[in-house]
Amino acid sequence: LVCNGTGKPGSSAKVNLQSRRAGDGGKPYVLACSFARRPLPPSQCLRFPNGEYLFLDHTSPLYLLTARNLAPGIFGKFQGTTDSKGNAFAQVNIPSGLPPNLGITVFVAGVIYDQTGVRTVTNTHWFVLD
Repeated sequence: LVCNGTGKPGSSAKVNLQSRRAGDGGKPYVLACSFARRPLPPSQCLRFPNGEYLFLDHTSPLYLLTARNLAPGIFGKFQGTTDSKGNAFAQVNIPSGLPPNLGITVFVAGVIYDQTGVRTVTNTHWFVLD
């Protein structure tokens, strides 16, 4: 997972999901954001049955907003299906009404899943609301 973009009000930060795991093509995915990255110990992270951890602050209102897809106009394509190669492209449309130079870091990560559960947990990347 890689985030690109200026992070300035009125712009968009691009989020590129690229799985290298065989079998992740054509699978559903969900991305989420938070204002904090949760490091180990595992008690502070979400752990999935496949043994992988999601390093976002899952108690954050921003996490709940994005993981539940409650603001699709701002967090575009944060849910969907990967292409045949396991790639997906999303974006954060930063509202123009935000003040400039906020200096707030937004962390992004996600999961690819199927009917058996979570297959892949992405790395955590970030952009700065500048």
